[in-house]
Amino acid sequence: MSIEEPHRLGWFFYWLHAGSRGQGLTSQAAAAVANRALRPVADGGWGLERLELGHRVNNPASGAVARAAGFVLEGTERQKFLLDGERHDVLTYGRLRSDPAPTTAELPWSR
Repeated sequence: MSIEEPHRLGWFFYWLHAGSRGQGLTSQAAAAVANRALRPVADGGWGLERLELGHRVNNPASGAVARAAGFVLEGTERQKFLLDGERHDVLTYGRLRSDPAPTTAELPWSR
């Protein structure tokens, strides 16, 4: 996650090796990180108020992860990403501190 401190905003991203996909690990990890990021500092969180993420429209698995982590689809950014010389539309999601927490189980934190 990249964080813009003055705005208490985080740009959220994830990737998992192909051999580990399909087990719910990314959804559980994303829920854990998003929940921690949006929790007030006084409650052990990072104190952010908004998280954002985007993924190519042709990647429905990434959208499933976003929704499982409590993100809400906010719209389509047309031709946002340029990959290998081709423009791609991006679905944009957001999650606010005031949004309900997802029911997705979180991966445990370890130190």
